[in-house]
Amino acid sequence: MFDVPLGEGQGPAGMTPNILIVDDEPEVRRLIGELIEDEGYDALLASSSAEAWDLVAHHKPTMIFLDLWLDGDSSGGLALLEKLQKKFPDIPVVMISGHGTIEVALEAVRKGAYDFVEKPFVASRLLSVARRGCEVARLKEENSCLRQKKHRDTCLIGSSHAIGAIRRLLDKVAPTNSRVFLHSPIGGEGEDVAYLIHEKSHRKTAPFVGVNCSMKDAVQLEKDLFGEETATGVRKGLLEQAEGGTLFLEEVTDMPTDIQAKFLQMFQEGAFRRVGGTRFLQTDVRIMSSTSLSPEELQAGGSNLLQNLYYRLRIVPIEIPPIAERREDSAPLIKHFLDHSEEFFGMPPRAMNAELLTTLQSYHWPGNVRQVRNVVEWILIMASGSEEAEIGLDFLPPEISISAEQTLSSSQASRLIALPLKDARNLFERDYLTAQVQRFSGNISQTAEFVGMERSALHRKLKFLQIPISRCKEGKLSP
Repeated sequence: MFDVPLGEGQGPAGMTPNILIVDDEPEVRRLIGELIEDEGYDALLASSSAEAWDLVAHHKPTMIFLDLWLDGDSSGGLALLEKLQKKFPDIPVVMISGHGTIEVALEAVRKGAYDFVEKPFVASRLLSVARRGCEVARLKEENSCLRQKKHRDTCLIGSSHAIGAIRRLLDKVAPTNSRVFLHSPIGGEGEDVAYLIHEKSHRKTAPFVGVNCSMKDAVQLEKDLFGEETATGVRKGLLEQAEGGTLFLEEVTDMPTDIQAKFLQMFQEGAFRRVGGTRFLQTDVRIMSSTSLSPEELQAGGSNLLQNLYYRLRIVPIEIPPIAERREDSAPLIKHFLDHSEEFFGMPPRAMNAELLTTLQSYHWPGNVRQVRNVVEWILIMASGSEEAEIGLDFLPPEISISAEQTLSSSQASRLIALPLKDARNLFERDYLTAQVQRFSGNISQTAEFVGMERSALHRKLKFLQIPISRCKEGKLSP
């Protein structure tokens, strides 16, 4: 494959479509490759099933032309087609053969082929199929992106002061080209926050591309980010795929040091080289990054992130607090997932009773937004009864049931029997009010309204029971 200008049809995210030609005849591969490159596409060439599979796995072509007779077998192409359909069902595959019959064509389509082209083929027919195949791939990619976009704003649902401050900060930073560094707890949907910034920016019509730096080995991550040049062709990396748009580096603190050095060089020179390449490529990409480490952990040397790179990435730091520090946001989050359960989980909406909602609000949600979504889905799956019936405490996940019991009184149960009524009542009230203060993230007004007390009376009661409000907000209790 060679670097070529953009053709008439563009692939997903505005990229030049790359088409894989799989045929054991060198002349056929060369001819089809030249035809599609003249049309403005990139070509990948393979002579066997094994070579084709390796190229698909590493390059994810836009579409494939696949010879029916492959590996010395008249059904070798069909065997590879079946394998591709299981692993890469979104890639259109066009079968080509010099021994085509109606039966063979029908068999190929039945196994998932997009179309069938006979040899010797007419150039206009082959190019027409290529254009249509790339358009199908583009539409599938767009539909997939739209489905993912629909509820990206879930990460900012809530009425807490922290979420309000983040929304205002996003509005300010989005129109700029400044690099954003997100401190997002595990399950905190940092990528969604980065995407919302991208959608509010002037780059919103260009690609948003993300990669988790902790999920790949160093060699593969470098190829994925910067692309690769080999004897078989050019593989464009994520930096090129995100041209004009945004590249999001999730868990950037886990990025290998050698790759960090390449990013530093890119920031200094405004250009980079593909792995195995010799020439520098100019780039216009906005970089956003995230880590699940807190600023304190980073300053204490909790990662291998180079200091020079850290300060280049951290132009605008945004800290997303965990739900444990803003428990009042759990209720609107739960409601959002319930109201849109058909879209999220494929299940009809249900309502939860007050006891279940109260227990969920009191939980500390160590898995944050992702855990809230998973728990709501679990409850909807497990809940019995009609769609109109409210779901109660019987369908709580075990880990939340245990946590709720411990928060309220189970840890004190053995002490209650030995106490006079007055002391036992005080102990119960302390546990109960501690749970309610935690539930509302230390907001005394909201707590007072829920428990049915005047705000000043609640203050006096908390002081009498020695409940430290600030520490309750952090989910920690004094003895």
